[in-house]
Amino acid sequence: MDFDVEYLKRRYLEQGKSIQHLADEFGISSKLMYYYLHKYGLAVKGTTSTTKVDDSKFNFLDPIFCYYAGLVITDGHLDEKNNRVSLRVCNDGSYEVLKRLRRHFKASSNVRVYGSSNDLTIHSRTLLEVLSQAGISGPKNTRLFFVPFIENLPEQNQRMFFRGILDGDGNIHNSRFRIAMKSQGMIEAIVDFVNHLLGSKYSMSYGTNSSKMLYPKLEMRKGDSLEFLDWLYIGYKYYRFEDKFQVFLLSK
Repeated sequence: MDFDVEYLKRRYLEQGKSIQHLADEFGISSKLMYYYLHKYGLAVKGTTSTTKVDDSKFNFLDPIFCYYAGLVITDGHLDEKNNRVSLRVCNDGSYEVLKRLRRHFKASSNVRVYGSSNDLTIHSRTLLEVLSQAGISGPKNTRLFFVPFIENLPEQNQRMFFRGILDGDGNIHNSRFRIAMKSQGMIEAIVDFVNHLLGSKYSMSYGTNSSKMLYPKLEMRKGDSLEFLDWLYIGYKYYRFEDKFQVFLLSK
């Protein structure tokens, strides 16, 4: 990869941009960015800078963090080797929501655009550790959450967590809430929570995709769906994806 050395010098030494900021700008790792800065004689000794972020904001007692965690469990990539969580979404209104999350966490990384998708990547070991408290770890096809952990949170935090899940992988169609994922454990956890919340008796079912592959899903009846969504959309109106919220309003 070739770089304009004067551009790097201006951005890194004169404007004070972090190594992670430059890495994000060029779509490479911070380690590789540091290598090139060192190669061109620009690296400042001892600076292997990563994204700056306020780790104290990563707390399940914060409703906004709970919303973020719900998005991560559905649409996040957990890179434990590099202490990185990448969240990539493409819904209407998602760019503004990711910017609000970035400001809330005081993260120095920018919200980036890849085609039709918006990305917020945060480097933090603390973030990964806090997510793991709720059982959120590993690849998406085996991901789940600990139901007792979520049930013991304040109700508003529970709402925000499931709003994040809805915005990530949920679907509203004909006034019915539906979610399907590769992870059976994830769907089972959602079913358990919904049954506890509504006093219902749902069970996981299976659907097929275009390749005729089976996948686990939950599909709720209309009345239960509207009760669940009415509960889920209370408060924090600036933290929701507008396309799904508008479908909800039209379904009522």
